[in-house]
This record gives sequence, structure tokens and C-alpha cells, in this order.
Amino acid sequence: MNRYLSLLLLALVMCLGATAQVKKTNLKVLYVGGHSNIETFGVDAYDTAANDRSIVERTAAWEKYLNEYFTTVKTVKGNDYNYKMSYDYDVTIIDGSPKPLEPRRNITVNGNFAKIVYARYFPDDFDRPVITIAETGETVGRRIGTKNDWYCLCLDAHAYGMKKEHPIFKGPYKVKLTMTDRPTPEGAKEYAPLIGQTLPEKTPMWRVQNKGYLTDRNFKVGMVVRPWGYEDSPEAEWISGGESAKSYDAMTIGRHANWLHWGFAASPADMTDEAKPVFANAVVYISKFAGQHIIARKLNEGIATR
Repeated sequence: MNRYLSLLLLALVMCLGATAQVKKTNLKVLYVGGHSNIETFGVDAYDTAANDRSIVERTAAWEKYLNEYFTTVKTVKGNDYNYKMSYDYDVTIIDGSPKPLEPRRNITVNGNFAKIVYARYFPDDFDRPVITIAETGETVGRRIGTKNDWYCLCLDAHAYGMKKEHPIFKGPYKVKLTMTDRPTPEGAKEYAPLIGQTLPEKTPMWRVQNKGYLTDRNFKVGMVVRPWGYEDSPEAEWISGGESAKSYDAMTIGRHANWLHWGFAASPADMTDEAKPVFANAVVYISKFAGQHIIARKLNEGIATR
């Protein structure tokens, strides 16, 4: 009898373990790494050895996570990436700085500074689906003219105002959004009167990361994007805002043509369990935009391109 019960319990455990496994989506995903979990932008001195270790840990976390959801996953270092590699994959995730095709340079006229020509990482006709993590949207997207620009490197750990009907919150992986009332960011409240808004003292928010730069010292910071031109262009969409020092409508998750901006900075090791399937859904979603091009290029961050 005891032997029978033991076998029954073992079968039950095996069954539960099998049902807990995620069904993989048949997609080929390329991860371009190079960033760590430590914020180094604008930091004069940091532990370079710790940063190097963190890059390895972060890449491993992404590789493990992506292999749970997708059939084929490849990781490469930024310096080893060339845009042509993306034509062998359904989606490319950029989480580091690739080697530029053309370096950044300053233009001078009569010995005086005139303008910056930003580094080029992709040709203008590049049409493969890409997800950029945090500030990489600005790094690789500036020269090609995506709207996913650098509004502020000041995004913390929560999202709000999500368009819950959007496909990334619907599937193929099941999503749960636990909303918690939190203080409305002071930056949003400061911007509100300038555009005729009145914001509540508290805002329902969804936690995306278990860590954030406001509470965890030296943790990598996320990036929000200017919201201009996403709601009135056929190849662009605003999907979610986030807890930042900028206006309430600053974009945290959004798409411009074949480019999807995921502004949050955490690797899967520091994502919440609720956020992990949403990112996987975002990979599936952006894969559908292979072959799409930017219609109106935003080559000046100070203007709204419609």
C-alpha cells in the first residue's frame, strides 16, 4: 500500500511539473548583449571587474529565459554583431552597443562646431523585427530615425496606463496584471499643469521589476521616450507608460514600425513573474512586423514627426 501511494504521488508530481512547463513558440531569437545590471552611464568610477561579471550574468539570464519560451536562441556580444545577422532570425533583442557601421562624428564649419552626425548601426532599409532594451533604442535608433528616442534615463520599476487590450497583454502566454495604487510620480505632476492635466495623488501601477534604481543602489536605469507621433501614425503605437521623472504620457513600451522599445532595464533575473510572459508576448508580437519600414523618420529629437 505504501509503495502504491508513493508511486501515485510520484506520478502526480511529474504531471504537475509537466503542466508547469511553458510551451515554446517556434521562433528564432537573437540576443545581442553587452550591458550589465550596473548603471555605468555618467558614472565616473565603478568596479569594472564587477561590471564584467554582471555582463556575463545578465547574458546568461537572458539566454536561460529566452530558451524557456522559444525554440531557437542565439546570444552574441555587441562587438560581434552585424545587422546582417538579424536576417537569419525572427527577432533580434538588443541589450548592448553593437559595433557601428559608421562612427559618431562632429561636423565643424570654419573651425566652429556645427552639428553631430550620430553613429550608424543599420542601413535605412533595414526591416527585421527588433526589441531594444532601455537606452539602446536611442543608441541604435537615432541615425535610422525611430521615434523611440531618449526622453529621459529615469524609468524605475513600475508601469502604468497600459493598454490592456494590446496583444502583448493577451497572449500567446497568459498574463496577470496585479495593479497597486502608488504615489503619482512627482515629475508627472509637475508637467501636468503645462498641458492642462490634473493628475490624482495615486496611480494604479503594475510592477515589472523586482529591483529599481530608486531603491537599489547602482541598479541599471530604464529609459522613457517622448510620446509624440505614436497615436497618429499608422506604423507606430503607444503601449504603456511608466514610473519616471517625465510627463505622465512618457512612453515606456511602444512600437515604431519594426522597432519595439522596452524601456525597462532589468534582465529576466530581476523581472517579476508577471512581467516575464508579457515580454515573451512582445517578442511574438514584434515578429509579425518583419518587412515593415519606418514611414516618417524622426531625425531630430526635438520635433514631433507625424
